[in-house]
Amino acid sequence: MRDEPKLTGVLFELRNKGHLPALDTNVASVCTLTDAPLTGTAELTSVILRDPALTANIISTANSAFYHPAEPVTTVSTAVLNIGFECVRTLALGLGIFQQAGQMAKNRNLYRLLTCSYFSGLFAMSLAHQAGQKNTEELLVAGMLSQLPRLLLAHAYPDRYAVLERRVIAEKLPLERACQEVFGTSYHGLADEIAQFWGLPASVTRHVRGEMGNATQATLFKQAGQIADMMFGNQPGGAAALAAAERELQKALHDSEFKLGEFIGQACASDPNVTRFFRLSPKDVAMMVSIVEWGKVSSAEVAASLAVGASDESPGEQVIADPSVLIGQYLTELIRLIHRGPDINRVLLTGLEAIFRCVRPECALLAFPNAAKSRLQGRFLLGSSGRAGEFVVELQDSKSPIVRCLNSQQSVQLHARRDLPGSFLTRANLDAVFLAPIVVARNAIGLCVVGRSNATPFAETESLWIDAVVSHFSLAFERSKSKSD
Repeated sequence: MRDEPKLTGVLFELRNKGHLPALDTNVASVCTLTDAPLTGTAELTSVILRDPALTANIISTANSAFYHPAEPVTTVSTAVLNIGFECVRTLALGLGIFQQAGQMAKNRNLYRLLTCSYFSGLFAMSLAHQAGQKNTEELLVAGMLSQLPRLLLAHAYPDRYAVLERRVIAEKLPLERACQEVFGTSYHGLADEIAQFWGLPASVTRHVRGEMGNATQATLFKQAGQIADMMFGNQPGGAAALAAAERELQKALHDSEFKLGEFIGQACASDPNVTRFFRLSPKDVAMMVSIVEWGKVSSAEVAASLAVGASDESPGEQVIADPSVLIGQYLTELIRLIHRGPDINRVLLTGLEAIFRCVRPECALLAFPNAAKSRLQGRFLLGSSGRAGEFVVELQDSKSPIVRCLNSQQSVQLHARRDLPGSFLTRANLDAVFLAPIVVARNAIGLCVVGRSNATPFAETESLWIDAVVSHFSLAFERSKSKSD
């Protein structure tokens, strides 16, 4: 039973000392989207794209063997369309929290605990995939969250956590009892309270509490955590312990041929983040499994030495791709999509993503005329400035710079506050604006609007990139029209 006063006291101290930070804006936005039934692909893509590291992590994960992509996934919008909105939303939540937690891992021991949390989630999701369970991404998030209280406690109370760790490893006490004796509170209760403090979706917090959908899922989740703990020195290993875990998993999976060592190797090889985050090669993983089985040397020391180079940076802190290289990759992807079909919505989302990642504006928006062709209405938007549908331009207003841009069929730069008084762009706090008409068969059928909050004009290179993307939009519409005629 929880000791509520002690639990409340630990949480208060963690928050008061800054060791339990609020979720960053992007992760909080993903949580909000989880509860919004009308959220669209563009909105989720927009939130992910605000964070270059999260963008890279989602794309990397979408390329993993879990999702069997027929072709390499190079964009967030493709990831959403390929593996599904719900999956990407849950992955973004888990990877975002993991990335934020990584900022605390400033020494080898903390980095080891962070690594263990990721592997716990990875093993839980991999086992659930193998068992044919649904919503396996939720187990990735829950698996990581079930381990993160260790990292928080070790970060805030290094001496007391060392006592807890010693009691678990040397005295072989269960984690729950050791936490109760050292910190006066329930470990699982602490994990549950942290999940609630962060306002995580109910489906995830249920897993953290141990309220699994079925007995198989509960066994897989428990064993995933224990395997990660043995690999990273949070509890004793040895051949007997590994054999016991293997037998439990054989029963849960109804597979007498299941081999734990093979599973660990395959799960790690299937996830490119194992190499990206932790620099652990397949040989490193195999060596750690052998050391756990031997049980004579702490695999924690091996893991720390293997990851020592990576501990200087937070997992997910990737070098932002050179825009001049990135734009070439996106234009190639657009050509591939256009030749294949094209799927207009997919082309538009991919092109908007290219502009957003390469030009880094506050807003990139596509607008098209309504059925009566009396007004221009926003349709897709990436960025933090309002919603696409809020962008409305009356096409009868011949004095409007936007209407003149459409009529001239030429790109133009404007100052929103000076040239577009009272419009969506000024309400969205944008200043420098680039307008590029989408022209098909000598008619402007739509408009690409790119805006930034400062008055710095778009450089010539940026303008050329936007025009190149928009020309691909025109080509996609032309090919679509010719196929329908």
